[in-house]
Amino acid sequence: MPITLNGSGTITGYTPTTISGSLSADKMPSGSVIQYKSGLIPDINNRSSVNSSTYGSTGIHVDITPTNANNKIIIDGRVAQYHDNSGITHEFRIHNGTSLNSDQEQGVAAGQDNAWHMVNIHYEQIAGTTNEMTFTLYHAVSSGSGTAYTGWSSAGGGSTTYYNWQYFNAIEVVV
Repeated sequence: MPITLNGSGTITGYTPTTISGSLSADKMPSGSVIQYKSGLIPDINNRSSVNSSTYGSTGIHVDITPTNANNKIIIDGRVAQYHDNSGITHEFRIHNGTSLNSDQEQGVAAGQDNAWHMVNIHYEQIAGTTNEMTFTLYHAVSSGSGTAYTGWSSAGGGSTTYYNWQYFNAIEVVV
């Protein structure tokens, strides 16, 4: 017997085991990914700089509208960064639309100057709402002096039509 995915979201031709015949987010088991959103290429390739310990926006952001306020939102990213002085520590934090989370350092780059490096970014929180949420990457120079840069459009492939090895994603997961 063939299995048919109907336009209404139902499936015919199979016997469900743990999910009912209707594939809806509220019937998905814990750990299921409900949605995956990617930041826009021009935002991710945007170049920003900072030369103080005051956190400033990089312009890199992603929007997501949670389907359930109890679900977890995971921000996963990787950005190109550069600094012009080996004494700099370049730190990153996520602004979740309400506040800049000072409890979690999302990524830190320190050491070599005059070279681009990739920094992994990771952040998690319970949605707490079903309204659209915007997660923005902020950065600061937490020690040393000089200028730090993030997301330069010429890093990687040098094109604003490609991610240039950078990404910034929001993932909604059932808790």
